[in-house]
Amino acid sequence: MEFVEGQTLADKLNAGPLPFGEALTIAIQIAEGVASAHDRELIHRDLKPNNIMISQTGHVKVMDFGLAKQLPQDAESDDTTRSAVMQTMDGSLVGTPAYMSPEQIRGERADARSDVFAMGLVYFHVFSGVHPFKKNTTQATMGAIVYEQTPVLSSSTPHVPLELGEIVSRMLMKDPANRYPSAGEVRDELIRFRSRLAPSAKAFSPRTIAILPFVDLSPDRDQEFFCDGLAEELITVLNTLDGLRVASRTSSFRFRGSNFDTREVREGLKVETVLEGSVRKAQDKIRIVVNLVDLETGFPVWSQRYDRQLDDIFKIQDEIAEAIVQKLKVSISSVNAPKWVENSPDNIRAYESYLRGRYYWNKRTEENLKRSVDFFQKALGDDPDYALALAGLAESYVTLGFYGALPPSEVMPAARQSAERALARRHEMPEALNALATIYAVYDWDWASAERNFKRAIGANPNYAAAYQWYAINCLVPCGRFTEARAAIQRALELEPLSLTVLATSGLVSYYQHEYEPAITEYRKALELDANFGIAHYFLGQAYLGKGLIDEAVAELEQSVMLTNRSPECVAVLGYAYALSGNRSAAEELARDLQTRSIDRYVSPVLFAWIHLGLGDHDQVFAYLEQAYQRRAADLIWLPVRPAFDAIRCDPRFESFCKRLGLGTGCS
Repeated sequence: MEFVEGQTLADKLNAGPLPFGEALTIAIQIAEGVASAHDRELIHRDLKPNNIMISQTGHVKVMDFGLAKQLPQDAESDDTTRSAVMQTMDGSLVGTPAYMSPEQIRGERADARSDVFAMGLVYFHVFSGVHPFKKNTTQATMGAIVYEQTPVLSSSTPHVPLELGEIVSRMLMKDPANRYPSAGEVRDELIRFRSRLAPSAKAFSPRTIAILPFVDLSPDRDQEFFCDGLAEELITVLNTLDGLRVASRTSSFRFRGSNFDTREVREGLKVETVLEGSVRKAQDKIRIVVNLVDLETGFPVWSQRYDRQLDDIFKIQDEIAEAIVQKLKVSISSVNAPKWVENSPDNIRAYESYLRGRYYWNKRTEENLKRSVDFFQKALGDDPDYALALAGLAESYVTLGFYGALPPSEVMPAARQSAERALARRHEMPEALNALATIYAVYDWDWASAERNFKRAIGANPNYAAAYQWYAINCLVPCGRFTEARAAIQRALELEPLSLTVLATSGLVSYYQHEYEPAITEYRKALELDANFGIAHYFLGQAYLGKGLIDEAVAELEQSVMLTNRSPECVAVLGYAYALSGNRSAAEELARDLQTRSIDRYVSPVLFAWIHLGLGDHDQVFAYLEQAYQRRAADLIWLPVRPAFDAIRCDPRFESFCKRLGLGTGCS
């Protein structure tokens, strides 16, 4: 081995975490060293911190090519084929287990992309201080590399920019085809990333803040909707600032109350400051008290009290946002300054009704979604051109439609009209685009238009978690594009790490790919946050069914039926589970129960298909699927990937049916 005076990267990491700028410089030099080997058609096969030396001048040298493999001399040299031929020829298991790629662990042939995976493991360690898959034993670590979901670097390490996290995530894809083809590609990507960083951002992490729901101190304690709305509006506007990372609404609002634990907030949300406050509202007068708290010390760095008329609420919001920018020393341009002008309605009554609508929409139950519709419509009665209320109305209708609470033929056209009206008033409005994209997917089965509008929503607000979530589950998953779906839902998890629905959706992405253990892990995470989250029990039961654990599945599904007040979806899948367990009479009884309920409310025909699938009556299954098609049932879109329907996947009628949805043979 060549002698290099200095220390190994392993020794440097053991001494403590590296400053971000230094870590990025090291990462680029590692990529340069490995790229040089790849250019000579060598693969290292044993990249790890102990094999990377850092000289006293900071120069990085990749060492110990003892396991490197020379490639065949007749291999084609163009970039499109090089990664395919740069492989070890014997497929033997070589390297250090903790830094092997999944294909190396499986004893398959390694290529340049295997080095890229090892680099990704090293980078994760460099930027976070920990190995992403480290377990107590070598075998457990190897198993985690092959089977466990890869953690998201920028979620676990708040100082790491999201873009860098995405680069490392691509390097750590389980499937080599989804990684960068060579170290040179990684090097170029990192250099481009570094060039886009502002000078200050190259050395320091972005400012981080959480906005907690304000405490209601009004005489009748009936202003929670207003308190939540004020906090949510601040989150929305501050999220537009490039120099500030704002914790999501769903995650921040889990710390509701006046006695929050600063350590829990800091660790749970990965933020350095928090804005908390109170609202006292009486008739047309309002008092707002705010405190900006440094979570490291626990002391306020700024406090202010506003005693104003209610009509001044938008001015108060601007003043609070400007104070946060000043106190946190966030650098902004004049075009990037926080403003509510685009969001402000013409009168305060419309604004209050909008806040009530958003308050009930966030609760996501059937009853509350219907209440949100009423309040959004009331807001539009006072201000017909209020774009946010139009978008909120579209989202409420869409959610009622794909939750199966109301007939799609009733709510989806109304949702489309509201979304288009909102976009006519505010172009590229992410909430309206997200709703419109979902309509194209679940109602029109127009996958190209759905994808185009989901991407527009994400482009309009890259920090809008719902767009990534709905794009993943309503478009990419039905089309069988699971790698892209996983990337999208991971981005949503970065933005909403404590969201129950995002965690559940993450589990669904794995479940629909027939990966039951990762799905179960996500559902259990959601239940750790809220043991009474009925939807997580519902999905967990389905994952147990996929594994053949019928008794465990029945227990979870019975729990979901109880917690969701006998949701038709939960009842149907419980009936399916009863049928699989041999309890046909119980399954048939639940089918009759749904039939009776369908007289007075909408019940998706797909739910009857579930039960008859369990009973083995395939002709009835297809009869109900045809009814669902005619009624444009929203839950049809997951038919091609739903594991339970594997039982009829080889039936020619199934393939024909999926093609009518524009699915079945894939749409990527």
